[in-house]
Amino acid sequence: MTEQTSHVVLGFLPHLDYSVPFPTSQLTGPESAKDIEALLSGPVPEFRAVAWLLEGDRQPIAALAVPGAAELARQMRLWSNNKVADWFGVELGDDGTGFWITLHPNGNQSLERYKMRLEASGIEVPVGGTIKVLSASLGFAAPLSDNYRKLRPLAVAAGRIGLMLFEPVDPMPQHLPEGVEDMGYLPLVASPED
Repeated sequence: MTEQTSHVVLGFLPHLDYSVPFPTSQLTGPESAKDIEALLSGPVPEFRAVAWLLEGDRQPIAALAVPGAAELARQMRLWSNNKVADWFGVELGDDGTGFWITLHPNGNQSLERYKMRLEASGIEVPVGGTIKVLSASLGFAAPLSDNYRKLRPLAVAAGRIGLMLFEPVDPMPQHLPEGVEDMGYLPLVASPED
């Protein structure tokens, strides 16, 4: 980190506990490099599988199997103040042989919240220098499937996709298991063209 870096803002890092308030203070200077490295080295949940669903109004849904689904959903809701669609977006893409789905935190929302907290604390919002937002994206990749090919154009046309999280089950059942976390519809972001 250079001396030009004024502040480091904590975005969504799934291994942090957002039920406890996190500080508004910045992480700066050479001594903070270890703190930042420690924050970024935490465990990131791994999506294990995706089930594609289509709601009655032809709205596609990606149901992702992830260990700790309920806890991940809880942390996403806490971090986003129960406005998951405002704080996260989904990228869908493929390269002709495989596809990927990635859940991205909205860094701009983190930055705006950080600035509001500084102002509320009577601290001057930094002008100049660099503000870094630390976040983690979560993703899943697999070979292309017929379901993906059918549902991706519907998601692109709608500009959004439903997201559900559930605990992995082996073997994958015909129907979603109990305890599915419905995260609502999230906007598509940075979705490459076909």
